[in-house]
Amino acid sequence: MIAYQSDNPSGLHGRASSLALAGRHDEAFVQYDAAVRVRTGIVDLRCDFARDLLFAGRAADALRQLDEARLLDVENPTAEALRGWAALAAGDLAKARAHAKQALAWGPWSDLARIVEGGIAARLGTRRGDHRGVAARVVAGVAEAGDA
Repeated sequence: MIAYQSDNPSGLHGRASSLALAGRHDEAFVQYDAAVRVRTGIVDLRCDFARDLLFAGRAADALRQLDEARLLDVENPTAEALRGWAALAAGDLAKARAHAKQALAWGPWSDLARIVEGGIAARLGTRRGDHRGVAARVVAGVAEAGDA
C-alpha cells in the first residue's frame, strides 16, 4: 500500500516514517525531502522529519527542519519540545529546560516535553517519579545516537 501511494504527499510522509522506524534512515530522509518539497507548509511533517533526524543523531539537520516549522507555527509545542531534545542531546541542559518549559506552556499535554524534563533530571542524577524509566531510555538513546 505504501508503494502504491508513493507519489502522494501523505504516502511519502508515511513511507518516510516507516523507513525511519525500520532504521533505514538514508532512504527515509530521501522520502522526507520529497514530501517537504511537495508539502512545505505542514508543521507535523517538519516535526516528524526532525524527530527522525534526532533519532539518527543528526541534530543540525533536525534544527533546520525545526526552523522551518517555526516559520509555519511559532507556538507549536511539539517543535519546541523537539528543540529541547536537540539541546539535551548537545548537553545544554539550561536550553533544554527552557524549551521544555515553553513547550508545556503552549501545550500542557506535551508528553515529549515531559520526556525532555525527565532526560534533564536523569542527566543531573535527580529522581522524578514519573520520569525515571523514560528518562533513562531517552538519555541512553541520546548517548547512542551521539556515538553514531
